[in-house]
Amino acid sequence: MVKEKLRVLLVSDTKGHNDEGMKKIARELMLSLNDIPNIHAQIASPSESIKCSNSFDIFHYIGGPTYKSVLLLGICKIKNKELCTILTFTNPYWGLLANVLIGFFQPDHVLVASRYWSLWAQKRKLKNSTMSISGVDAERFIPINLETRDKLRQKLNLPKDKIIALHVGHLKRDRNLQLLLEAQKGSNIQVVIIGSTTTEQCTNLVMALEEAGCLIIRDYQPQIEHFYQTADCYIFPTIDPKAAVQIPLSVLEAMAVGIPVIATPFGGLPCLFKDKEGLLFIDETDALDGGLADKVNLMVNSKQNNNGIIREYSWMAIAEKLAVLYQKLIMH
Repeated sequence: MVKEKLRVLLVSDTKGHNDEGMKKIARELMLSLNDIPNIHAQIASPSESIKCSNSFDIFHYIGGPTYKSVLLLGICKIKNKELCTILTFTNPYWGLLANVLIGFFQPDHVLVASRYWSLWAQKRKLKNSTMSISGVDAERFIPINLETRDKLRQKLNLPKDKIIALHVGHLKRDRNLQLLLEAQKGSNIQVVIIGSTTTEQCTNLVMALEEAGCLIIRDYQPQIEHFYQTADCYIFPTIDPKAAVQIPLSVLEAMAVGIPVIATPFGGLPCLFKDKEGLLFIDETDALDGGLADKVNLMVNSKQNNNGIIREYSWMAIAEKLAVLYQKLIMH
């Protein structure tokens, strides 16, 4: 019998600003899940989750996972045998120890966002679903007209007479940000990078980007949507699978405001958007020797608008899919 209020514990790092993917996912999902009448959701840090797991029906680990999260899941399951446990492969740091532990502490369900991890789960006979829990605030990240865009550019001290190619994320070498130097080679392009404040920034990388003419903003931006709205194009250059969540939030946010996106075929992006307009997948070879600048001009001049396809990735849409999954898992 389904309880009147399904009690959901979202487990995630809870410190710092929202400019880190997994923190933002957990916080936004908690808010949206609590707007669903039969759900009560709460966030706890991993250490807090051990203390309070007895009070919940669903234990949903949002971050990672790593061997530590598998062990944590096992401890909480021992404490509360009725607890339904879910591991989300948002940004996996997986190794031999994790492989061993998951054999002893199997989650009730695994959520993956890419074909690689789907095949991995099937091979280990783990019950799994392919589903992105990355979302976007579809009321906040919206397209604006050219007049409003020009006013915003003036307010943010951004050039009106250049194509603005934006990137938002960690200022770390594993994000492959050096590829953005290829876009900055375009005489009519200004690369703007909004750096995350939650991770240590690579000083040498920042200096190289700034010396090439890239504009880097290091402070937390509570109205980050304004930078997306002033941009002409968004670039996601990351290759390392450990460097970002499987479905990068920044790509969804850029698509939501209606600007074209140029991205590497990272994580689960090709599974979600391979046939969609407004997103161009490139490899590193295509981007070198100024090729990225050419791609930026191509995408901007094509005037593609991808805002219409993003509604299914609103936080509420994601929360509603999760609520259905939670109910199915509890009933079984």
